[in-house]
Amino acid sequence: EISLNIRVADKGNAQSSTSKVTISVSDVNEAPTITSGVIFRPNENQTAIGSIEATDPEGDDLFYLIFGTDASEISVNNATGALTFNSSPDYETKSSYSIVGQVNDGTLIAQKAFQIELVNLNDNIPVFTSAETFTPDENQTSVGTVVANDADGDAVAYSISGTDAS
Repeated sequence: EISLNIRVADKGNAQSSTSKVTISVSDVNEAPTITSGVIFRPNENQTAIGSIEATDPEGDDLFYLIFGTDASEISVNNATGALTFNSSPDYETKSSYSIVGQVNDGTLIAQKAFQIELVNLNDNIPVFTSAETFTPDENQTSVGTVVANDADGDAVAYSISGTDAS
């Protein structure tokens, strides 16, 4: 609230009048603001993602929800904005998720698109894709080729051991 005195004077006969004026500023509800970044990078195989962070100029309690392309695979804590996968995600199955987060102060809303990009971990062992039994003709030095791959995309290295390795 601001109070001030205003004086008005007549130029011609030097008469004046004074009045006290009070100005009251009304608080207007403003929308909440989402302050968190738009990209989350959690490790694969864990359910915790991060939190949608928001503020409200009036300090109102905030209500969080999500919708969009991958919202059915993710849950949000309505009171805190914490995001979690409904089941442990696997980078090799799906590496990126998209949602829209919404924050509501009871009257006004704010929303923002979010991207969740999984961090690929070395969590898969190499798998042989070739035959495990070879039947070469006698008097040959070549037995066959062993082939393996790694679902994480890592290079594989081969070595032999055992009774007949020499």
